[in-house]
Amino acid sequence: QAIAQFVVPDRIVRSDRLRTELGELAADVGYEPKDVLADSGMAAPFSLDEVYTSEIEKACEKAYRRDYVMFGFGTWSPTGD
Repeated sequence: QAIAQFVVPDRIVRSDRLRTELGELAADVGYEPKDVLADSGMAAPFSLDEVYTSEIEKACEKAYRRDYVMFGFGTWSPTGD
């Protein structure tokens, strides 16, 4: 309800329907629905701060411009600043 004061969500995904909803979302954008919640058994091979660059940040901001503007997202920092 609070988020609707800023922007109407495109889609609401509830945790009890996550597996189904994510599959439908993948299909909606042209991807083969897979079991996105399946455990790959792999631990993260590296942390975000090991791979993050300003170039990646710029690409994310371009791709998610609406979210950056509507939700006030800013540049990521490993220290949270």
